Amino acid sequence: FCGLKDKQAVTTQWFSLPLPPKHPPHTDPDWFAALPNGVRVVRWAPHRKKIRRGIHQGNRFTLVIHGVTGEDAGFDHRLATLNQHGFPNYFAEQRFGHQGGNYNLLHKIAAIPAEQSASISRADRNWGLSTLRAELFNHCLSQRLAQRSDVLAQVGDLAQLAGSHSRFLVTVEELARTQTRLGEGDVALTGPLWGEGASPAGGDIGLNEAVIAHQIMAQLGRENTPTYWPQHLAAWRVEHDRRLLRAPLSDLQSTWLDVADGRQLQLSFTLDAGAYATALLRELIDLSPDSGKA
Repeated sequence: FCGLKDKQAVTTQWFSLPLPPKHPPHTDPDWFAALPNGVRVVRWAPHRKKIRRGIHQGNRFTLVIHGVTGEDAGFDHRLATLNQHGFPNYFAEQRFGHQGGNYNLLHKIAAIPAEQSASISRADRNWGLSTLRAELFNHCLSQRLAQRSDVLAQVGDLAQLAGSHSRFLVTVEELARTQTRLGEGDVALTGPLWGEGASPAGGDIGLNEAVIAHQIMAQLGRENTPTYWPQHLAAWRVEHDRRLLRAPLSDLQSTWLDVADGRQLQLSFTLDAGAYATALLRELIDLSPDSGKA
């Protein structure tokens, strides 16, 4: 399958499962009968290739928020702005495990000497790496937002072409043109998914990312030092990657419904693979437990 889905959601996605070579083409596979309650096959078809993680282009969401209280005259305007310019592409709380449990895994890994990196299970390594990189990215994104530079190109930025993963380093000569292309939606700025060695970004951008990486790896490292994490990254040959600072969305629709227990807000939209619907929600409504409102 392409990726994990929300535990509480009703989801539809493709899975790939082995099929005997001579299986009759119009006969349901035997494992249909073994599916658990609540799982239904909508459609199936033979295919030559197995689905790989992360190859899907995006996800379509329909969310219903119950018990909405309060009035917001600027809600529709904010909705239109997000639809046009996207939203901060934070890794949401799901990435960090139930009640932040993945941080415990990071400290567990950090307690293992770097020369014993090979002893860490693949599952722990993958979850640990994804949590570490997400934490680091979120801090870099928060800094850019605080500086109001998430949509302001700087020398040393790595910009990504819209609709592709092609990137280029922003130079002094290209700075003005890149800013124009940002406004046109032709390119977008990226933040770090940390790996082995120095950041591929340049100038002050690369330096700031390196400072944040050092701080985060120290906080989550062994005995409050960053030493082990860079060594683990090197031992596992983890390559640097990038993630958009702002997540684009499309097909955004909103509907207000008056029901017995108050108002409901229904939102429908499409996000690229890897973007979180809850990160969009935080830009629209207050879902904090102590707020007394949604």
